[in-house]
Amino acid sequence: SIFKKAMLRAEAINDSETLSKINFEMGKIYDDNNYLVQALSSYNQSLHDTTDTNIKTKAHYSMAKIYDDVNQVHSAIDHYMTSVSYAGCEDNLSSQSKSLTNIANIYTDRYDDYAFTFYDEANVLVEQTDDSEMKGYVSSNTAGAYNKFNKPDKALKCYAYAVKSYTDAQEDNSIAENYLAAGE
Repeated sequence: SIFKKAMLRAEAINDSETLSKINFEMGKIYDDNNYLVQALSSYNQSLHDTTDTNIKTKAHYSMAKIYDDVNQVHSAIDHYMTSVSYAGCEDNLSSQSKSLTNIANIYTDRYDDYAFTFYDEANVLVEQTDDSEMKGYVSSNTAGAYNKFNKPDKALKCYAYAVKSYTDAQEDNSIAENYLAAGE
């Protein structure tokens, strides 16, 4: 209800950027409470009200996650790719890497080795950052794909790099998960 009041005020003073941020935040609340139609609608409205590429990156990514979760693959990939594009406008290499990794995961789930094209690109981008947590995320997901495609030697190398990256980021749970996956 507070967001609704803020929305009325933003509309009254013609502040579309604030309106966009309110819609985005409302989308997150709907998303967290599993009201997916309302979340998509709020994220979409947020996109229409803004010129801020960071908000557009986040909104498209959020929409992609919803479509990914409900297995609407084409819509998910489209929104992930749009998120990559907007993140590229801001040189946000971590966001680009995350979206590319999620696209790769979709292809991996379909046993399509085209996934490695996206993992490779995500790795190239994330290596240009100091984001150890994202480096671990990309490496861990790449390792999982190598496991699925029965390439254990490559998987172990990726798990080792993921553990190193997560250690740098002090992500203890992720370190443990990658040790466990490598051991299996």
